[in-house]
Amino acid sequence: MEQTHPQPATYARALRIVAVAIALVAVAKHFTTDFPSPAARHDLALIRGLASAVTIAIALVCSPRRSMPELRTLAFALGVDIVFITVGVTIVVPAEVWEQAVSLVAMMFAAAVFMPWSWRWQATLVAIAVAAATVALLLVISRDLVDGHSALRVLLTLYLMGALSVVGAELADRSRREVEAAHVERRALDQQRRQERRLDALGRFAGGIAHQFNNLLGGILTNASVLRADATQRSAAAELDEIAAAARQGRDLTTELLRLTRSDPTQLRPTDVAEVVTGIARLAGAMLTDIAAVEVQVADGLPPVAADADQLVHACTQIVLNARDAMQGRPGGRLTLTAAAETIRAPDPQWPDAQPGRYVRVSLSDTGRGMSAAELERVFEPFFTTKPMHQAKGLGLATVHRVMREHRGAVRIDSEPARGTSVHLLGGGGGGGGGGAPAGP
Repeated sequence: MEQTHPQPATYARALRIVAVAIALVAVAKHFTTDFPSPAARHDLALIRGLASAVTIAIALVCSPRRSMPELRTLAFALGVDIVFITVGVTIVVPAEVWEQAVSLVAMMFAAAVFMPWSWRWQATLVAIAVAAATVALLLVISRDLVDGHSALRVLLTLYLMGALSVVGAELADRSRREVEAAHVERRALDQQRRQERRLDALGRFAGGIAHQFNNLLGGILTNASVLRADATQRSAAAELDEIAAAARQGRDLTTELLRLTRSDPTQLRPTDVAEVVTGIARLAGAMLTDIAAVEVQVADGLPPVAADADQLVHACTQIVLNARDAMQGRPGGRLTLTAAAETIRAPDPQWPDAQPGRYVRVSLSDTGRGMSAAELERVFEPFFTTKPMHQAKGLGLATVHRVMREHRGAVRIDSEPARGTSVHLLGGGGGGGGGGAPAGP
């Protein structure tokens, strides 16, 4: 499979420099060569002139805006042009056969090492080069000019070096893929760390505000209770009840905010995931009446996970509420709850918070409006919402992030606009210690 390098402009500039250099070398070589005859001078001028024109044309079209597939094609054309020069010079001046063979070998190895293409591209270029050389040495050039033994040695050298260059191209391409995969993984981990730091900072900030609001709400509740006890008019009592109810809602919200920064250990116990998912499905069915159908897919034989069942249900309820809002007014809505075993054998960029081990993954997938990449970056921030602010309630998915962090698990969200959202919760360690069980060999 072909790989697309993240910086094609680098290769475009390098390819342009190489093409110009080849053209200059070809022209300089023509003016510094002693020709065996005027006919040879004429033929070499024609060969080198055509080849130089092609290389200059390639240099002119090597724009940094070119895609990598286009640059590969141009590099391949440049390689074929070099084959044309070397073979053409060999036919006109057979005495330079070894010099031109060395040029072909240098071109093949340079392409193998520096061009970001697979061994198939390299093998095709090598096949063209050795085929042209074989035809020239065995069918075109007279045996009086290049004897059969010398021609055979040249061809064997080209075949061997060409095969080695194909192997080198495969090794170089594999190395590039490994570097690119490591770069993607490191970028994902860096992004995860930045998000964690941002969430921690927001959590500390929200926790400090929550403490202050808790004190204010406590005073409001106390005074509202005293006034309610002394109220003699029914209308005044009703208004005081509304004040007290609003203050209690605010107190519940500040309590949830304080949980974001609380470091108290959660009591994790072996929990039957299938039972939890079934309970969530019943709850979702009641919440999504006339909005979406609910489907459940639970794998057989799932091991217990270390969890606080109430908190897990609380987190999943928040996800169901978001799914309900996302599917509101969209016909044919569907919420799918799945639970399956998952094994992570090495650090996985999809699960940067998870250590290698055996886990149970619970996924909730809806067919709602989905989220953009910008929204996904902020989705775990407290109070972040894609709804109008006057419709937002609670902390949103920050609650889910907190719950999974306290479970020493992980959470991942996959979403695209107009294609729905999938929230994946990863939990393991049924013995109550959290984290995943060690993966088997």
